[in-house]
Formats: sequence, C-alpha cells, structure tokens
Amino acid sequence: MCIYLQIIPYIDGFCHVQKIATLADVDVELTRVALQDLSMSKLIQFISIFQYSNIYTTTSNLVSLMENEKLQRECLRFVARTGRQSPTLHDVMTLYCGMAADVRVRDLCIRYQTQITRVNEQKLVQFGLLHKWIRRIYSYPIMTSSTDPQKIPNELRKMLTGQHHTDEICCKLSICTEDLITRIENDPNIIICRK
Repeated sequence: MCIYLQIIPYIDGFCHVQKIATLADVDVELTRVALQDLSMSKLIQFISIFQYSNIYTTTSNLVSLMENEKLQRECLRFVARTGRQSPTLHDVMTLYCGMAADVRVRDLCIRYQTQITRVNEQKLVQFGLLHKWIRRIYSYPIMTSSTDPQKIPNELRKMLTGQHHTDEICCKLSICTEDLITRIENDPNIIICRK
C-alpha cells in the first residue's frame, strides 16, 4: 500500500509526525520524508505543535480577517466549540489581539474565559498559523553564570547558549516542556530570549 494513502487520514493539524507514523503503522523516517514531499508539493503545511505554554503574536496579515467577510465566516465556523454558542468576530479578534510576546496560550485562556467558552483555542491557533495571522515566538534560554551543577545537568547546561529554543532542547533531551520551563524560569542564572 502507498505510504501516502496510509498517512493522509491522520494529517489533521494536531498530530505530530511520530503520532501520524504510529497511527498509520509506518516507519517514522518514511513518514517524515512523505510529509516533506507533501509539503514541497504544497499539499500540506507544517505548523508548530500546540501547547498551552506556547507564545504567539499577531502579524500585519491579521487585517485580512477584518477585510474579508468570507474568511470571517470560515474562521468562525472553524474555531467554534461544538455544542456551544457560536463565537463572534469580536471574540476571535479579542483572542488574537490578546496574543503578545509575554502571554502564553494558557494565560490567554484564563484572561479571556468568556470568549474561550465559545472558541476552541487549539483551532484558533491552527487557523491563525495557516493564514499567517499569528506567528510562534520561541524561547531561547541562556545561562549567564555558573549555577549549582546538581541543579542543571551537564547535557542541559551545554544547550543553554541562546542558540537552541525550548522545543529543540526538549526533543533532544527527552524533557517535558513544562518541566524545562519551570526549571529555567526558577533559576536566576538563566535568562530567556524570546524571538
């Protein structure tokens, strides 16, 4: 059976490469290559994995949502929570405009609880990324001075140079994102550059 036919049913904007490979019962490397082929053919787009610890900011492209009524309807339909009152354009714009360099998705959800009851935040982020209305801001931890070696393992210490973002560190060291963020934010010798 063609690899593409095996993996396509699992490409939903939420599953990561390894999960797609597992669900399709296909080797991870073959899945990665097939997904790259689909991307090069402009059949799919890659977006970052959704996490409540992620930070996003709006781009100047967000104005297209205000100018295009068809796109507004499509967006409202896509981001609506099943079985809830339909969101308004005001709800969606409030959430997008609440995204900033120091606001995690988790904080956005807490701050705008009323809007979140009508808007699926995962789909909001996905739709915004696909239309280039928002972009992900990555965190690059930098160790500024020595810290207790027992507090920061050597393999992690080597990556705290400002050249590796937290997603990369987590993948390479098999560390949970929340654990890494807690560790680096609680260490006064580590600063975070966001870009």
